[in-house]
Amino acid sequence: MSQAANKTNAKVTEGVSNQIDHIERSRDQIHGYSDGIRKIFDLALSYIYYAEDAYEHGQKAIWNQARAEAPLILAAGAIPVAFTEAGRLGSPEAMSVAEDVYQIPPEICSMVKVNIGEWYLRKNKIKKILGLGSACEAYNVMFEVMKKEGYDVYTIDVSYRAPHIGEERYESLISFYKEEIRQAARWIGDGKPLDEDRLAFEIERRNRINQKLREICEYRIKHPTYMRSLPAMYTISATGHYFGRPDEYEDALDTIIGEFKALGENDYNDRVVPLAWCGGRGQEFGVYEAVDEAGGAILSFNIPTPYEVDYPDWKDDPVDSLARYMLGKHIGDNSEDRLQLLHNRITGAGCKGVLLYGTIGCTFSGIEREIWRQYFRENEFPCLSLDGSFQVGAPSGQLVTRVKAFVEMLT
Repeated sequence: MSQAANKTNAKVTEGVSNQIDHIERSRDQIHGYSDGIRKIFDLALSYIYYAEDAYEHGQKAIWNQARAEAPLILAAGAIPVAFTEAGRLGSPEAMSVAEDVYQIPPEICSMVKVNIGEWYLRKNKIKKILGLGSACEAYNVMFEVMKKEGYDVYTIDVSYRAPHIGEERYESLISFYKEEIRQAARWIGDGKPLDEDRLAFEIERRNRINQKLREICEYRIKHPTYMRSLPAMYTISATGHYFGRPDEYEDALDTIIGEFKALGENDYNDRVVPLAWCGGRGQEFGVYEAVDEAGGAILSFNIPTPYEVDYPDWKDDPVDSLARYMLGKHIGDNSEDRLQLLHNRITGAGCKGVLLYGTIGCTFSGIEREIWRQYFRENEFPCLSLDGSFQVGAPSGQLVTRVKAFVEMLT
């Protein structure tokens, strides 16, 4: 497919009203030339159903937050099943269940509501939920509600690394978290101790995948219109779960890398406004398309599934490696200490502006976005704060208009 055809197909067409429509159109029309992107989207569309079918046939499967738990869950013999994907590709009924069955007010975070609705609708399927203590209070309350619906819920008590923490205190937190990891592994494995050799294998896999993602991101800077914003988000966020099929996911990455390597120097390098996305992984796929249509390209995704930093020293002590990764500055740290790392990622990709995305009703992320917004404005770096909804459906016209205006301002 020529670049001109690619841009023509990138225009929004009638009949695209939900997330699945967006994925199918992006796969078949916008990126019909890419076998690798097709593989990513096929894995995404079949993910939850694959995991539920595997569970029904005797395999272990665990609902989880899909941040950095995948190596632990796989090492304990289970399939990681991401909270986000149930809501992202779920049923419109989920929101109604949350508000009608559980009487959750409309102003409460839509991500929490759509998850509780999906779990209610799917309560006869995968029955285990692994939570992290670093989740917001609304999620922690939801975990307690799900126990009453018959779910087996376990929460890892994740420590918080406060600003300017001393080395002695940090090492104490690492020791505490290592024990939390081992206990969680026993719960996942129905009482079996953690297979540390398998954990080392899974960490090695994750580091290898991180390296491949970094390679893809470098290619996207050179060829920004080959893989647009939606498939890029899906490819990166899948590091938290691999769509439950790590071998197939890694094969898709290899295919994408091979496609990039085959491009000529001037292929798919139309002039774009390079942007960074910071915050939630984003439910409203029309926002990504609005960026692309306005001549932008999201070239730096700073979301809760980091790929820029590898797990450290995993061969000698994989549990220690996992603990340090989870409590490192890229994921388990405070907003203040993450700012410099965030700044380096954005400037390294040559971004001219930042989209700060959060979910309506989420005070948890709202505070962090305000810290980031103030930092970028003080450094004279354009940013746009967006409040989106996590329910199935198209984004509001106001949200799309604001995104397009922001991109056009930077042109």
